[in-house]
Amino acid sequence: IIPANEWEMLERGLKQRVHALNLFLTDVYHDQKILKAGVIPADRILGNTLTDGRYGMHLVFSPRAHVENNRLSDTDTGIAVLYSPDLVLRGNTVAHALDGGGAGAGIAIKDSGSALVEGNEILHCAAGLSANAPLNTEAVLTVRGNRFAHNVVGLYFYGEKGGHRIEANR
Repeated sequence: IIPANEWEMLERGLKQRVHALNLFLTDVYHDQKILKAGVIPADRILGNTLTDGRYGMHLVFSPRAHVENNRLSDTDTGIAVLYSPDLVLRGNTVAHALDGGGAGAGIAIKDSGSALVEGNEILHCAAGLSANAPLNTEAVLTVRGNRFAHNVVGLYFYGEKGGHRIEANR
């Protein structure tokens, strides 16, 4: 049994926390301001090992997802990303994405502006990175600090606009 004076303080604290949790859940399921502000990422895909598939990962309509420290090998395409703005691909290793006919990419990005591809190792793939032109000048792809080695094509960009930021890769 809790004495009345202790219960009053405990009750106020519980009501405050329930109210805060309800505000949080309402935001996550509706306006998503907390996700858009980057306070918490929408999806976190961390530390997985995936082998022997058509796609190691296929993200569609996954804005603000963080894909980090995963190991993918022996797939037709390592990581395929479609319509997923503000994505972060960091610290992943993708190897042997060859798609039988030579079209496989370690990382393939389409219509996913403002994405960051950083610190990944892309090895022995048909194309290390394949990406289309940004949809607008603010929605460019930043590719930096990655290692692209032993790929048929290291970086493959298509589309007429251009504008991606490609920095300090090897």
